[in-house]
Amino acid sequence: MQKVVYVLEDRGNDFIFHWFLFMISSLKEFKDCPKPIYFHTFSHVNFQKETFELLKPDFEFLEDLTDCKTINLHGSKLLVESPTDLLEKDCYTFLRNVILKDSLKNNNNPQKYLYISRNYSHNCACNLNRGGVRMRQLINENSIFPILKEFGFEYIILEEFSLKEKIKLFQDAKYIVTPNGGALTMCLFANEKSKIIEIHDDLSKDENQYYNICKNLDIAIERYTNVSSFNLKNKVSPGCGIEYNLNMNDLQHFKNYIETLVTNDNFQK
Repeated sequence: MQKVVYVLEDRGNDFIFHWFLFMISSLKEFKDCPKPIYFHTFSHVNFQKETFELLKPDFEFLEDLTDCKTINLHGSKLLVESPTDLLEKDCYTFLRNVILKDSLKNNNNPQKYLYISRNYSHNCACNLNRGGVRMRQLINENSIFPILKEFGFEYIILEEFSLKEKIKLFQDAKYIVTPNGGALTMCLFANEKSKIIEIHDDLSKDENQYYNICKNLDIAIERYTNVSSFNLKNKVSPGCGIEYNLNMNDLQHFKNYIETLVTNDNFQK
């Protein structure tokens, strides 16, 4: 019998946010259908191939489409066509449930304090393909992390970890501090007791995609906004948004904020 294979559109799929929210979430359409569901899409980076393994046995990726019937499947549509990138609530829930298998869950109290650097993101395949521009990086990170280290935070370069390891980090973390960026896509798989601090600035004030993930999954998130941004090239880079970096305005203010946060654990969902 000829296999029916659904072909997912290529919609900037080398960006991890686009990969999950626009493409993999489109498989939600078949969540109640007889399994396995066969699908195909262009892939060339590790997190995509690792995703295929996590989707089994319900969803199976096929590389070879010989003798298969193919049907083009469009990605999930935004409820609002803007940088807000808001999807239906069940898209977020589907992604979490289809990827976050029991073997990846930490059902105990998460204990790790993590600072996830964005200062290596320009080396990701998706950014190298667009010129390797440094964007939304904290230029005074060397002054910021020692403050976090005082309170027990670990320095994490997320690009060094496999997809499973990234999920495990977000499952084991009590606090995650990171600038606005693709790393926060992993909030889809964060521990329900995790608390996210997104370093966010005025230029990206309309970029609520990661905030929306957390709010739709009831993951606690706050924004630390006492940062300034500056435009690198006074232009918008195709597929990348405005090119700018960040500077922490007041290190003592940031230290007081972190101290209050971890001492009093005063974090509201």
